[in-house]
Amino acid sequence: MPLYDELDRETVQSIESIAATRSYPKSSIIIHQGDDSDAFYLVLSGSLQVMIVHEDGRQMLLGTLKPGDYFGELSCVDGDARSTTIMAMEPCKCLVIPKDGFHALCHDHPSLIWALIRDLVRKLRKATRKIEELAFLDVYGRVSRFLTELQDEGFPGEARVTHQDIAHAVGASREMVSRIMKDISDRGYIEQSKGRFRLIKKLPFDGRGVR
Repeated sequence: MPLYDELDRETVQSIESIAATRSYPKSSIIIHQGDDSDAFYLVLSGSLQVMIVHEDGRQMLLGTLKPGDYFGELSCVDGDARSTTIMAMEPCKCLVIPKDGFHALCHDHPSLIWALIRDLVRKLRKATRKIEELAFLDVYGRVSRFLTELQDEGFPGEARVTHQDIAHAVGASREMVSRIMKDISDRGYIEQSKGRFRLIKKLPFDGRGVR
């Protein structure tokens, strides 16, 4: 787990001594946007979606979580309500640390605080890029960057995100995304089958899209 790589053995042992392992079935909601904060989660297996859900039912996909990632740290730090909804895309297991235990860990092990700060800075930079996309890129460019980021993260095999997931992520309609995906597929960059896609070769993203 990347977070563990930044921590000393004593800190890792302290985490594991107070954490509980929980399993979640596919499509289950692990935390709801607006819920009170109660725990910090480390993903052991499976994949999860991070999304914002508007009161009218519209959704925006912010990203995906895989083994080694974590979530729930913001609410544990500031005590505010959950800012996102987390849903299991497949059966998942997580290490769950109660909020009080999380506070005790941070107090007793400052290395954990610095590891979290570095990762929060990374997430803030990613959020800034998302704002830039929505402000300056057309839909073609936003879809291209989304696929490029999946590729850069080393997404293995077939990507398990649907056209609707991509539409939520880039702030566009599913119909528009489907047309763009077909064009990118026709040009030989991806291979689509039964709602899934596989990256075949590097997308020549130039800041606007695949041209």
